[in-house]
Amino acid sequence: MIVTPFFVDQKSNAEILVAKGVAIRLDFKTLTTQSTLRAIKEIFNNESYKKNIKRLSSNFRDRPISPLDLAVWSIEYTVRHPNGSLATSLRSQSWVEQNLIDVYAFLSFTLVIISLSVLFVIKLSMHFYYNCVTTKLRKSKQS
Repeated sequence: MIVTPFFVDQKSNAEILVAKGVAIRLDFKTLTTQSTLRAIKEIFNNESYKKNIKRLSSNFRDRPISPLDLAVWSIEYTVRHPNGSLATSLRSQSWVEQNLIDVYAFLSFTLVIISLSVLFVIKLSMHFYYNCVTTKLRKSKQS
């Protein structure tokens, strides 16, 4: 295969295919006629691509049940058991839990507390420094 990723997850999918030895990746930004012809020749002339794709095909087809039968069984199971184990846990969660509002609130609260603590320490340090400087100035003026 010759893969040219354009959008979102296509880059990672292309890298997976290249890592499995069944594809050559071409970047669409630097795509030329020469690079395309070179990739086509590489795919046709190198037997490792054919061997690897046959191995992956064999692994994919070696299933105890066909994908169509599995889909039909899953749908029938869901119809027979509407509150069964295939039900998502989101059904029992509140809107706040589903949207992670509680997590965001906790993180925001923690960030505010840390920021206020840092500001308090800075203010306390400045106050201490100011008192030390003014005390030294008063002593130097008195002497």
